[in-house]
Amino acid sequence: MFGGAKDTLAQLAARLAELYKEIVTTTVQFDELRRYTKESLDEFKRLLERQSDKIDRIERERITAEAELTARIKFLEGRLDVLSEKALHIAVAEIAAGYVKRGGDGEAVKRLTDGS
Repeated sequence: MFGGAKDTLAQLAARLAELYKEIVTTTVQFDELRRYTKESLDEFKRLLERQSDKIDRIERERITAEAELTARIKFLEGRLDVLSEKALHIAVAEIAAGYVKRGGDGEAVKRLTDGS
């Protein structure tokens, strides 16, 4: 009578030991997985921060380059305006000189500037 109970008790103890071992194994695996996940997330965060810093640096460089190009364009436009105005003055002076050489008088030059 007690033999069957001893066997059942022994089986129950063995089963409890097996379950405890599985719980410990699962806990260790879970802790390892949690540690690996945390390390992975930390690494991802570092990479994301580096990428963000790189994007910020590239954006600053783009803004600087754009400002330099805009300044250069404005400078060249100003020079073009000055050169165009000089060329226009030279052309008008040459036309007026040629008109006078061909015998135009002061009234003819005045009519030329009036467009008549």
